[in-house]
Amino acid sequence: MNRFGSLLLMSIAVLFSASCDDSKKMRLSDVLIVPLPASVTTSDGSYTITSGTKLNIQKGLENEAEYFSKFVEKRLGYKLQLTETESATKGIVLKLNAENKELGAEGYQLIVDKKGVHIEAATAAGVFYGIQSLKQLFASRAYIQLKSGVTRSQPIPYCEVNDEPRFAYRGMHLDVGRHFQSTAFVKKYIDFLADHKLNKFHWHLTEDQGWRIEIEKYPKLTTVSSIRSQTQIRKTEDFDGVQHGGFYSKDDIKEVVAYAKARHVTIIPEIEMPGHSVAALAAYPELSCTGGPFVVRTKWGVSEDVYCAGKEATFEFIENVLTEVLELFPSEYIHIGGDEAPKKRWNECPDCKKRIQTEGLANADELQSYFIKRVEAFLNGKGRKLIGWDEIMEGGLSPNATVMSWRGTKGGIEAAKQGHNAIMTPWSHLYFDGYQGHQDIEPYAIGYWAPMEKVYGYEPIPSELTAEEAKFIMGAQANVWTEFIDSPEHIEYMALPRMSALSEVVWSPIEKRNFEDFESRMRPMYERWTATYVNFRIPEVVAPRVIVLNDSVAFELGSKMDIGQVRYAFGQQDIEDEYMVYNTPLIFRRNTQLTAALFLPGGRLGPITKHEILLASKAKRNKEYGLEYSLFKGPFPKDYVKYFNETEPDETGRAFLPDPKMVTTEMGNFGIRFSGLIFMPNQSQYEFYIDTNNPCSIFIDDKELFSTDKRLLKTKKVKEDIDSGYHKFEVYITNWWSAPELSIRFSGPGMEEQTIPASMLYTVKK
Repeated sequence: MNRFGSLLLMSIAVLFSASCDDSKKMRLSDVLIVPLPASVTTSDGSYTITSGTKLNIQKGLENEAEYFSKFVEKRLGYKLQLTETESATKGIVLKLNAENKELGAEGYQLIVDKKGVHIEAATAAGVFYGIQSLKQLFASRAYIQLKSGVTRSQPIPYCEVNDEPRFAYRGMHLDVGRHFQSTAFVKKYIDFLADHKLNKFHWHLTEDQGWRIEIEKYPKLTTVSSIRSQTQIRKTEDFDGVQHGGFYSKDDIKEVVAYAKARHVTIIPEIEMPGHSVAALAAYPELSCTGGPFVVRTKWGVSEDVYCAGKEATFEFIENVLTEVLELFPSEYIHIGGDEAPKKRWNECPDCKKRIQTEGLANADELQSYFIKRVEAFLNGKGRKLIGWDEIMEGGLSPNATVMSWRGTKGGIEAAKQGHNAIMTPWSHLYFDGYQGHQDIEPYAIGYWAPMEKVYGYEPIPSELTAEEAKFIMGAQANVWTEFIDSPEHIEYMALPRMSALSEVVWSPIEKRNFEDFESRMRPMYERWTATYVNFRIPEVVAPRVIVLNDSVAFELGSKMDIGQVRYAFGQQDIEDEYMVYNTPLIFRRNTQLTAALFLPGGRLGPITKHEILLASKAKRNKEYGLEYSLFKGPFPKDYVKYFNETEPDETGRAFLPDPKMVTTEMGNFGIRFSGLIFMPNQSQYEFYIDTNNPCSIFIDDKELFSTDKRLLKTKKVKEDIDSGYHKFEVYITNWWSAPELSIRFSGPGMEEQTIPASMLYTVKK
């Protein structure tokens, strides 16, 4: 180990050792489990695992015993003495009890007392999940790498945990088509799932940009389809000029499947069809409508070239591919995609037109339904079931298909109402390739916003469903698409800790879920990840990004982690070189800006947040109610919010309301930014009513309240919890096709719907 690594381990050890209580004083605060169990009770005291502790198991739990033994050996430095017995009561006992109906298929009971650790479940999966909870009762210091020859003892707090999952389907997805990942990392990713009691791994293996699974009957799928010449850089028209490729051999697949099975994770492979198939068409262009030629796609987005639904050769190819896939994956479910399949080629193709006529179909939408139903019949004939994205409902849903609802909740609702199983995975909450914080402090992402709190607040059962219909909601899944995520470290950053929030959504009782409690239970998880070098997203410093204070009021910075150090810097200072360590509240007597971040042991830096401190008394002395406006003449890019904030305006001034007509009534391509403060009289939930005929975005304290890229045909109502006092307020509107019109009204406690009065809006002199 190099000097840096040694120093890092020392610093982690020092910080973690401070949080380790005497074993006799252990209590509820030491039993912090994610996802939250159904019930936990504690008592004072602990049972200590030592090198002399026996591991007693029943027959049928050899896999679980081996898994836990390897964990103990890695964390404590010795192998437990293994005994296969039906009657042990002392030491660590793993027991099956199929007669205990209260445990459920995946439930478990974990009891720690003076006799030892006792895990009982009806199934091996339940025992495995009990082990996951037990692992989280190990002190964070146990996760620091051991030196050769060193051993540890480990106190486990007395407790009783009774637990079972809320949903049967608890999934995570990984796209390796856009950016290939090694077998080693895929196994590590599966370990993350197992740690969180997630049981389904959706492995997205084929894409326009790369085919990642060996198919012996079609060797060009690996020699041609797995390699693209270069990769589009973000959403630009530039390319990196670097060849990208990779695929999993059949031996690789078997290895990963066995690894997942040992962790009670079922792998659901996805072989995309009829769209997202350009990589396959590059090798076998005769399966297309046009005959090609094609190259493995180097751009992101959706291609109009898809498998030809009119050719029998297409279905022969698909069935041959799936036959080999089924030999590798024992999963009951096989995912066939079915999303984003443009119909342009089918509408022009003579073979597809003939198929529509021969089968008595109405149009290309029904041709897609024919395609999906035919593939489903093949899978059903092999004893398997089909899953597809919600587009498979277009033209009529296949008889036994399961719908994965990604374009919102509508697809899942419709499927459940029709008596079909559905898995909820809406992009708005569960697409982990989206931003998890403000764009200016996050790595580049696809664009939408799904922070951990939003993930945690998601409810998989739509309110539109009856109790009977809700039974068809199997659970939920989060997806990691990798157009803009090219490394294992970046995948970890995007998945963690949001995966932890998802685990609680799909496992824990809904009535017990509480985000603040969840955050407190995440602290030891952060410590374990730090000790094991996981590249999780470090929580940003706890403080409002914009805060309005009275004169000389203290400003506090905080952290959601017990380890690390909060540092800050003023103005243009570099926080990495010119920082100050935060110890006590800061006092401000003038408007200012600062940056802050959490530094972990070894120097790893969390997101750097920018904080603007505005003194309300200075704003009041202005006596100039209203907002500052900035006028920009077009043309400008679609991301006008960023453009307006990085570009000098053509004109500035003051308007009493965020009303474009107060600035100009001219036609043409222009945009306006209104900025200032808004005073909210009470801490409450306010409702805003918005009408606009052009793209518009509204922010309060830098948080997006509303955004649209088109004319609203009806009033948009938005609810927002807002503290009393002064808040930063910004409105952006563009004029792309007509004179802009904008109306913003609000209502709150004791207030009828009304236009925001000018007396609540004002500028701030710096």
